[in-house]
Amino acid sequence: MASCSTYSRVSADVADMYIGTGARTNEVLALQFDANVHFDTPTPFVRLDRTLIEGDDGKLVVQMKPKTDSSVRDAKLPAFLVDMLMRRRVDSDSGIVFPSSTGTYQWDNNLMRQWREALRESPYAWVTPTKFRKAVATLLADEVGTKAAADQLGNSEEVAEKHYIKRARRQGPDAARDVLETFFHRG
Repeated sequence: MASCSTYSRVSADVADMYIGTGARTNEVLALQFDANVHFDTPTPFVRLDRTLIEGDDGKLVVQMKPKTDSSVRDAKLPAFLVDMLMRRRVDSDSGIVFPSSTGTYQWDNNLMRQWREALRESPYAWVTPTKFRKAVATLLADEVGTKAAADQLGNSEEVAEKHYIKRARRQGPDAARDVLETFFHRG
């Protein structure tokens, strides 16, 4: 049985994966070092081209495509993710990036139980993987555009805008404030 600190480390590494890629949980849990993690390129990346699903026999299986056909993508890795993935590769007895305690694929509900345990009684107990996905989408949309955000998430722009990108609340212009101030506070 893994210790609480092991759960916290796994949760932190998975959180880093969410932050650095915007990937879905079962895309992250399906990652294999040899098939998906590419350190040997000028810009290291992970290929998100599969997901975990429950098979007809009730066991986890890798589906060799993600949620949709358009979700296949390469996510270029920020340096902090390269470091984390290299550490995990060196420390791993498994080819799976985020294996279960027995070295097999990890059920998302088990990961989420560990996640809740690691964050319980912290100010971040409300944070879920979807919150990271939305934050990545919003940041990318604000900084490099909606298309880039959608491409990173493996969604259409329409889906990214509807479900993931949080737009800043619209604010009236300063000129409107000045006009209203003048109109309502005439001496």
